[in-house]
Amino acid sequence: MFSKTQKFLAVCLFVGVLTGCGEDEPEPNKPITVEASDMQKTNAPNQSHVSGKLANTLTAIPAEGEDRTWDYSGSKSATPPPNVTTNLLSVPTNTAFGSATYSTLGTASLGAVSFSSLRTFYEVSATGFYELGGIVGAQTLNLPNNVVLSSAGNEAAFAPKDLLYKLPLAYNDSYTSTNAITTENYVLTVPAFGINQAPVVRKLTRNRTAKVTGWGKLKLPDNGTLIDVLQVKVTETGVNNYLLNGATPPAQLLTSFGLVEGSSSTTNAYVFISKNNGIVLNINYSNASGATLVTNTEYKVIN
Repeated sequence: MFSKTQKFLAVCLFVGVLTGCGEDEPEPNKPITVEASDMQKTNAPNQSHVSGKLANTLTAIPAEGEDRTWDYSGSKSATPPPNVTTNLLSVPTNTAFGSATYSTLGTASLGAVSFSSLRTFYEVSATGFYELGGIVGAQTLNLPNNVVLSSAGNEAAFAPKDLLYKLPLAYNDSYTSTNAITTENYVLTVPAFGINQAPVVRKLTRNRTAKVTGWGKLKLPDNGTLIDVLQVKVTETGVNNYLLNGATPPAQLLTSFGLVEGSSSTTNAYVFISKNNGIVLNINYSNASGATLVTNTEYKVIN
């Protein structure tokens, strides 16, 4: 009679050629989960990151699904624009955005005119990565024909706060941010319209839907490393409304500033997020005339 050990060895000898009995099988690839602590490491005050651009014509719309490899190492334009550095700043103590994790500085556009100072506030917490709102710094623009436009320098908060990315984030997760509204306050003088220091309000309403549609590995230009990522498909719609003295401004006045009452815009994007480097690639695309075309790209330069 054979012992149990002898029987086991006999079975292994018999089927080992087909099954590799007793050998270690390679671990299957698994999707990552991006935790709040991961995003907090890469999105904190006194940090910065450098962004580069891919060539739209060389950038393919990414496939969705599990265990994918997205290789964009050859998608860099031969004559790319200069890289852009984004500095993540601390949150001033004299702001109502008390839950903010960091802030950034940029410019604010109102149609054909721009204000030089916009501070935007972001929160990275246990439940998500949010845009809280911003402050268009107090500034007066003296424009042609004695037109004067001033920003009031007031805080403009999103209500509710605008959810950019749910946290923690895992494959097949989906989420929405509905009717996140912020209002900016200005003062306008236009002699030709008989307007003298009138209050102007711009209201921005955002709606966003997102789903984690893929996971796998990503390769970027200037870096040969394969990065473990989640792929998030995002659609964001923004609607602009304007008030002058509490009423809709004349269309002719809006046109002179390059504005349209009730104008809307939609941004479609695939966003790739890693655990160690945060957001590493954005691919914006449009569906104009039934064709899906890449319209803009931005990737994080990783050394």
